[in-house]
Amino acid sequence: MANVRCQRLLSWVLAGLLVLATTTLGDKAVAQPGPAGAVKAAGQLVQASASSGPIAAPVAKGVAKSPSAAAPSPGAQGIAGWAAPLVAMLAAGLLAGFAAGIFGIGGGFVVVPALFIVLPLLGGDHAQYAHIAIGTSAATIIVTSIRSVRSHAKRGAVDFEVLKSWAPWIVLGDGVGVLLAGHVDGKVLTLIFAGGVMLMSINFLVPKLGDRVLTDHMPSGAMRVGIAGGLGAFSSLLGIGGGTIAIMVMTLCGRSIHKAVATASGIGTLIAIPSAIGFAIIGFKEAGLPWGSLGYVNLPAAIAVASMSVLTAPLGVAAANSLPSPVLKRSFGLYLIFISALMFKNAMKI
Repeated sequence: MANVRCQRLLSWVLAGLLVLATTTLGDKAVAQPGPAGAVKAAGQLVQASASSGPIAAPVAKGVAKSPSAAAPSPGAQGIAGWAAPLVAMLAAGLLAGFAAGIFGIGGGFVVVPALFIVLPLLGGDHAQYAHIAIGTSAATIIVTSIRSVRSHAKRGAVDFEVLKSWAPWIVLGDGVGVLLAGHVDGKVLTLIFAGGVMLMSINFLVPKLGDRVLTDHMPSGAMRVGIAGGLGAFSSLLGIGGGTIAIMVMTLCGRSIHKAVATASGIGTLIAIPSAIGFAIIGFKEAGLPWGSLGYVNLPAAIAVASMSVLTAPLGVAAANSLPSPVLKRSFGLYLIFISALMFKNAMKI
């Protein structure tokens, strides 16, 4: 009976992912931002000295430069202006939490595409959206991954020795990734995300690649430094928790899939905390940020997504420990390919 309920829940989650992905097809979410998709911004954003500060609010300049340069903040449009972004962020949080629990990922593959829909509704310069989506996703993963790893730990599935030995190199790699992100524009960062998502889809579409066991020991020495550091750098650039790569490494080293998924949740925490702090710092004085942004972390979006993810992460954990998931993995892999294609498309518009 429990399995039937879990299967139904999985069906609804997958349907939600597809609806979320399909929503991103609408060009109006990018070209005509606004809660009703009808508000078309014409002002070029600048950072006025009177309005500069850590919590950014866009200031419109009188001379128009580009119809897609900026969007008005929801506060300027009344209560109705908050409805669309709030619903989208809450829905993304529910889906991200479940994905974190069942796959051991941080939920960034769900949150980042959702933020590309939501951020135009919060105002700001479109050129900044990629950095804000990545930074905000990292902030949400902090809550999602902690909730997930605690649920797994209660089942005794987390390998804390791996977390301790990998932590310094993951954090170091995070720093490198954040610095790289600070030196590329939004278009390049979006292309990096799209390429990374396409690469990660292979793991879900061809799960047998990760079923082989190459050794009974986890990497050590220089190999551990390279894998953990590279994982941190790559994940911070994508705004993800690094669970997919961590699970592949652990299963290739003879760990069970349940232990790998559980431990990957903890790796997500190690990646997300320094990444979120780093993105907040490098974007601290940037102009044209959406309403409520602390650097490249949008606080309203982060809070809304995180508050919902804590509710569904335990459900994902329960499903991960009670259901075989080859069909779900392949379905999620197809979702990732779809999202990758959409992100490539969005990058061409930046």
